[in-house]
Amino acid sequence: MLTQDLTQAVQAQFDGHDEQFVLAVSGGRDSMALLHAVVHHVPRARERACVATFNHGIRPEAAAEVAFVQAWCEQHGIRCQAGAGDAPARVISGGSLEAAARELRYAFLAQAAAEWGAALIVTAHHADDQAETVLLHVLRGASLNGLKGMRVRSPHPQQPQLTLLRPLLHVPRSAINAYVQAHNIPYVEDSSNTDTNYTRNYLRQTVMPMLEPINPQLTAALVRLSELAQDELQVSDSTFQHSVLPSITRCATCWYTTLNRYERMPTAFQRRFVQQAYHALTGKALAFDDVERARAVFERRRTSEVLRLTGGVTVRVVGIHGDLHALIGELPDVWWRLRPNQQEVVTIGQSISLANGQLALKRSPNNYGDLHVPINATIVLRGRQKGDVFQPSSLRGHRVKLAEWMVDQKIPRDVRDVIPLIVVDDQIGAVLLPQPVVAHPFYLSTHNSEALILAINE
Repeated sequence: MLTQDLTQAVQAQFDGHDEQFVLAVSGGRDSMALLHAVVHHVPRARERACVATFNHGIRPEAAAEVAFVQAWCEQHGIRCQAGAGDAPARVISGGSLEAAARELRYAFLAQAAAEWGAALIVTAHHADDQAETVLLHVLRGASLNGLKGMRVRSPHPQQPQLTLLRPLLHVPRSAINAYVQAHNIPYVEDSSNTDTNYTRNYLRQTVMPMLEPINPQLTAALVRLSELAQDELQVSDSTFQHSVLPSITRCATCWYTTLNRYERMPTAFQRRFVQQAYHALTGKALAFDDVERARAVFERRRTSEVLRLTGGVTVRVVGIHGDLHALIGELPDVWWRLRPNQQEVVTIGQSISLANGQLALKRSPNNYGDLHVPINATIVLRGRQKGDVFQPSSLRGHRVKLAEWMVDQKIPRDVRDVIPLIVVDDQIGAVLLPQPVVAHPFYLSTHNSEALILAINE
């Protein structure tokens, strides 16, 4: 029955597919069982498959193991591609040999797939591997995303256009052992599998046996936990994608949404917003503690606070179009900006280049305009200067320091010095925000003024 479980699992995953694929084989019991099952139970496997075997440069006997896989493939008429790397040389201070080996191995598998013209890479991960992965993530304090463990199909970690297929992921190690014994399949023993200095080996050989007396079905329970986590995440992902993501402004350098909208999100979606934004900007996952630090910045609602995460990604509360926003990444280019040290006299009707657009003051044909200025006034375009005051129409002509007004408008400190000002006879006539703000003295027409239209375009 156990041998049928393995055979049926392999057949089920390949049923209906007729594409070329790469099969990762180390020569160990698990991968040799998978190789045998694929060759004997998958139609046209011999012409569709290319075995890929890799020497990580960790153990001296690894070269012989590669040769063993090559010989088996030659005997059974299967294409085989071998590769080698030096994982120990890639380990930097504080790095993991396991991680370095994994990185090299997956890079080789991607290369083998490219050379074979395949988009599918098949590995021999099984249910016990899944249980160990979930337990390892539990011990590291993983989120629900970590508890889902591996999936039967998932993107290649380095080349997302490639698919990893794990047909044995729900097959227990006992079924693999039974299959190997029933078919008398040769395999090699990896001596490093007994080295408990490796975290996964320690879990397999020490921790799991200690826990199994508490629950003899520990492996099944952990696999079930991963399936439940995957199901819950699927629902949560779908809800986030359809209900939340459309309200988030996304670009290559930042993600942001109004702070009020962010605060109405469930906590799980707040975390997802931070995690997905960071991953979109860096291609990397963000540690839970950093997610919580980002959430704390948004909770405090202080525009003066900037959190810098690994990879140069910033987290801040910022005013955009008069509303506070939760922002991850660089400040968006939503403000008109002066060129460096720009200050020049404005000639009515002529275009002036800004750092991110063109500005022109045009006479209104019907005396209805954005800005009413004295006839023959001197108009200058410049940035703010120390001591500048402003008379916004919302304050009915009350004078305020421009610097304080910009703070009240929640304009980020980073852009305050480059926001264009229209200065009329030494008096600020307008601040060129995305929606220009005209000063009270220039808001209404007078008998000796002319109406001008502010024409700004990208």
